Amino acid sequence: MALTISVLAKFSDRVTQTLSLELVPVQLNPTELITDSQPQFMDVTVETDGYDMLKYAFQHLTYKIDVTTLDKSNSTYTWTADLKDFKGSDFFDESFEIIALSPKVVRFNYDTQSQKRVPVTVVARTQFSVGYDMLNPLTSRPDSITIVGAKTSLDTIDRISTLNIEMTAVKSDINQSVELRIPPNLKPSSNVVQVFGTVEKFTEGKINVPVSVVNLPEGFTVSIFPKEIPVVYYTNLRTYDSITATDFKVVCDFNNFNIDSKVLVPTLASHPKSIKNASLEINKLEFVMTKKMTKVIGLTGGIGSGKTTVSKMFESVGVPVYNADLEAKKLMHSSFELKQKIKQLLGNQAYNGNQINKAFISKNIFNNPKLLAKMNALVHPEVAKHYKHWLSKQSAIYVVKEVAILFEIGAEDEFDYILTVTAPESLCIQRVIQRDQTTEKGIRAIMSNQLQTSVKVLKSDFVIHNIDIENSLKQVYDIHNEIHKTNSQL
Repeated sequence: MALTISVLAKFSDRVTQTLSLELVPVQLNPTELITDSQPQFMDVTVETDGYDMLKYAFQHLTYKIDVTTLDKSNSTYTWTADLKDFKGSDFFDESFEIIALSPKVVRFNYDTQSQKRVPVTVVARTQFSVGYDMLNPLTSRPDSITIVGAKTSLDTIDRISTLNIEMTAVKSDINQSVELRIPPNLKPSSNVVQVFGTVEKFTEGKINVPVSVVNLPEGFTVSIFPKEIPVVYYTNLRTYDSITATDFKVVCDFNNFNIDSKVLVPTLASHPKSIKNASLEINKLEFVMTKKMTKVIGLTGGIGSGKTTVSKMFESVGVPVYNADLEAKKLMHSSFELKQKIKQLLGNQAYNGNQINKAFISKNIFNNPKLLAKMNALVHPEVAKHYKHWLSKQSAIYVVKEVAILFEIGAEDEFDYILTVTAPESLCIQRVIQRDQTTEKGIRAIMSNQLQTSVKVLKSDFVIHNIDIENSLKQVYDIHNEIHKTNSQL
């Protein structure tokens, strides 16, 4: 009886105690969330009767903080606590005296709540039974999930991975549920995905594939040894019989050539999708590189002389022919940049829609030498670039390049031979009138801008007097045979 009275007397005494309160922010904006990794606590030192203190001694204490009453910055809510915040509050009754608070300033970090769709990456370590392998990489369903959390956290995440899958002695299709590795403080649309994989029997094969040489410097040819390389590949049995050499592409790229190594290095540029992996049995090729010796005839002549007719005669005996005027017209039609430059020079009337306005251009430039020179300065560089590429692809002993104004643009040094086609002036005018439905005055205006035929003849290696077809063809044969005889060693 005396002990009971003593204990009761103790509880009736005034006691001082420090209580730890977990601070819980409330009334957040729906688009915001607290990003602190750990809860915030405040130590509150109070004095009260032992009886009143007893009910706080054995429970987890939480104190709600209305953030709408706090100071707010771009990323922080700040609460500067005061003793009066607790006095008269519902948390402590009137018997409590609030003595001290620590800390007095508490900051809650927050961020804008956002969501993001990210792909799922399957992480697996798979060992297969002998002769089996995966047809394609493992996939998941769903293949992506939505995650919700702080925007700053989401900005650092570009994918979500599965927990690691360990599989051994696999020889059948894979179909299993796997948990996702979700970073802290994020809410996923799903915590689990279904992982799938098709497993089939595989075998090894070997096939000889021709080697292609790419990016060879212009004006050169190359011979390689060997010309075919064995490719070893690993594929499923189902498609094994359908695989052929044409399904592979092996290349030697001169852009990657190391002059010190003196060998070409082949690479497997492509192979069938059904193949798991493939490799080359040979990784170095010997080669011999030689400069092309193709000769070039520059074929020219005045308007109406029959240059194109003679060019076609050379084509009939197997000689490659490049018609600079024809290619210039094609480029003037197809090149957007060249079109714009011509319109800037001559005006929009230079084109009818997408078609060249030949009549307008002829009328303006052939009576204006300065304008003609500017027009040539636009067109000729584009034609030269196109011709250079064309010539690099030729392997004949010689080719013909038809250039109407060869001498006028000072291109004599670009050719191994120069051939001028001539015809009587009256015949030239007659041909052009019949061909272009133009006037003699217009033709003579063009002729006045071209070098005199007599001067061209003196500067030429060959001359064809193009009056009748039979005689002109005989002259073409003679020139063709002479060039072949002179250059037969090439």
